[in-house]
Amino acid sequence: MTFSIITPSFKQLDWLRLCVASVRDQVLQESTLDPRLTPTFRVEHIIQDAGSPGIEDFAREIEADFYLDGQLGSETHPPSSATRHYQISIHCEKDAGMYDAINRGLSKSKGDICGWLNCDEQYLPGSLKKVVRKFSNDPHMEVLLGDALLVDAELTPVCYRRIMVPGQWHTRLDHLHSLSCAMFFRRTALPSPALNSNWKVIGDAVLMDYFLSTRKHVVACRELLSAYAFTGRNLSANPDHNEHALWINKLNWPPRWTRPLVVLMNRIRRLAHGAYCSFAVHTALYTPTSGTVRKEIRATVSGRWPALGH
Repeated sequence: MTFSIITPSFKQLDWLRLCVASVRDQVLQESTLDPRLTPTFRVEHIIQDAGSPGIEDFAREIEADFYLDGQLGSETHPPSSATRHYQISIHCEKDAGMYDAINRGLSKSKGDICGWLNCDEQYLPGSLKKVVRKFSNDPHMEVLLGDALLVDAELTPVCYRRIMVPGQWHTRLDHLHSLSCAMFFRRTALPSPALNSNWKVIGDAVLMDYFLSTRKHVVACRELLSAYAFTGRNLSANPDHNEHALWINKLNWPPRWTRPLVVLMNRIRRLAHGAYCSFAVHTALYTPTSGTVRKEIRATVSGRWPALGH
């Protein structure tokens, strides 16, 4: 199984360094458990950068192949026995926003299981191994949704996001409660293009609406897979309600007067799903001071999104 992980990037190199480390060690962890074993999956990590200052030096630092407007701009790095199942490349070119960058990255990718991880997000230890197991055990599954840990700008846990399969009416009328950092999908499940780059904020909700409208087999696995850094500048933290309203007007369904009932039913579903409980978390994150190793994290956190009340 091959993963294609896309990271849109612009002027976030400090966060990107942590993101890259969390993807790289998904394969390295499995290899170092027993060097004689061949990893059960491959990972290609494609960083789609819009022209961050210092991006080429950054590519050298993390030993990534660097492409400037499609041309290879740095020497390639032959994979070692421990990393031959991992490839990383940085493609520096102008884009029309985050969703356009993700589309560009997906168009360059070759994996059968895809996902995207923003610069201020991380995979947790062993996450991709869990995802491999889930897809292998259910060949009909097309979209996998995992749980996510919300952390603040200092990477202190503040919320556990227990994910359930979104309701289509709730996604349209209120918001998408699942997080893209813990979402994986088969390439064959995607529309073309995968994301509508005319939207600047709600593209992931529109994609989920496509999955639900076309009856893709979406599964919520109740596994903690990712960490999302709540910096206050995230798109999901500052939703564009005007853009969402334009989308609803375009769809013209469901009726807006049903929104209070839909929100109430969603909260009842989440209550039954255990989403409002407190969760004991024991994991590890890369931090600016932890260097090349993860820092162990132990905390008990609420299931309620801080400040937003979702």
